[in-house]
Amino acid sequence: MFTPIVSPGRDPEPVVSTAQSPGAASPRSFFTAMGGFATGGLGLGASARLGTTFGNHVSVAASVTYESGAPSSAVAGTFAYLYMGGELGVDAAVGPIVLRTYVGLGGGTVTSSTLAVLGPMEGASSGESTAARFDAWLGLQTTFDVPGTPLFVAGDVRVLDLPSLAVFAGAGVRFGR
Repeated sequence: MFTPIVSPGRDPEPVVSTAQSPGAASPRSFFTAMGGFATGGLGLGASARLGTTFGNHVSVAASVTYESGAPSSAVAGTFAYLYMGGELGVDAAVGPIVLRTYVGLGGGTVTSSTLAVLGPMEGASSGESTAARFDAWLGLQTTFDVPGTPLFVAGDVRVLDLPSLAVFAGAGVRFGR
């Protein structure tokens, strides 16, 4: 806010106020459930996010995502990736549309099982492995508010450090004020 202060015989001096305006938004919480697909062998997945957006448009959230797919076309098997963590984002609203850029940090577990057929004489080879890992991701979520309700539809794109690109779609609800 910009408020001029005038003294007799002096030009106005600008004063910048850091106080929020009376109509500033109070914190609102949200829950989002999504389904989608990721590259890098991850395949289909599901994700949930629970968080709060503050009056200054900063959001904090906790998310959990599970994805599963196939390790490669050369071998039969499964590949599963479960990761969860905290996210920090910034919201920008344009009418009923909210764009949220965010960064996430957390931990995950990668589990893979394979069955490789070596040939008629060699037989087959199988194995399973599980590994814990630190994870980081960057993302952009777009939500569209359903008029007259606390509901919204959502689209989410994130880049994982595997590397992988994940695309999700879903719905959610905003609550609190």
